Amino acid sequence: MRLTLAGLVAAWLFACGGEPRTAPATTPQQPAAPTAPAAAAPSASAAQAASDPAANAAWSEASFDARLLAAIRSRFSQAVTALEADRYRIAAAPPGPSLDVEFAKAHGSCRGDWASCQAAVDWTLQAVAEAMQPPPITAAQLRAVLRASSKVARYRTQGELVVRPFSSDAQWLLVADLPTTIRFRVNPAELGMTVDQAWRTAIDNMRKPPEALISGATDAAVVYHDVYAPSSLLDPAALEQAVRIRFPRRTGALLAVCPDETVVLYTLGDRADAAELRAAAVHLASQTQQLMSTQVMEWSHGAWQPVL
Repeated sequence: MRLTLAGLVAAWLFACGGEPRTAPATTPQQPAAPTAPAAAAPSASAAQAASDPAANAAWSEASFDARLLAAIRSRFSQAVTALEADRYRIAAAPPGPSLDVEFAKAHGSCRGDWASCQAAVDWTLQAVAEAMQPPPITAAQLRAVLRASSKVARYRTQGELVVRPFSSDAQWLLVADLPTTIRFRVNPAELGMTVDQAWRTAIDNMRKPPEALISGATDAAVVYHDVYAPSSLLDPAALEQAVRIRFPRRTGALLAVCPDETVVLYTLGDRADAAELRAAAVHLASQTQQLMSTQVMEWSHGAWQPVL
């Protein structure tokens, strides 16, 4: 039964085609923070990139690296250094730090359709621009996201974050939703809000009707797949209603696990059902690049408590 549940979830996610973003987004190695302008007027670097034959070559596996480097240099006036496959360091104007950017998602999208490669690369470059010079935010853009504690620790080395605990291996972060990126460094005072007001606003901004929390289902659990899927745990009443919509006869405690930053598996059940969820989560975690947590949580006495 455990393997069946894990297999069904993996097959379902494969059929859905991965992250539900319309284009691949960058994965910067630090939270977005204000710096000097990243995209300046045409510079010598941009002019050099425009005259580079690679800039006009057709997108293909053979031309990807050279074409991508030309595209980066045409967008940013700062120094660009190739680090390794699909990974580049873009220097920010002083005193801003450099930004290490992975283009693996864009590359993967290009391999699927070279005709749309330019759009995938442009999307990622826009995300880099947002990360290097985030636009002003509003209260309507506040979100609360769940991230692995190891990732939160890495982000903390780059600056202050607004964090709340969740489990032994994951924490809540107050963030801002931008067009192509998620801004991790948010100061509620900039919006004239206290930290508690910002958290309440972020949670309210993320509420969805129960029907919207169902992307699919296995034989015993609901699957929710979305960029902000784990944030649905902030509204356990909606999750419970969603389970009853999909499985009217199920009873027991509300159980949930988030093996990936974009996936929640949840159901109503007992300890045996929790064991099945954990087995499925462990299986998915071994295949994901956005590992979150394999700890199954139970909603009990007004709070999420660890079960397995």
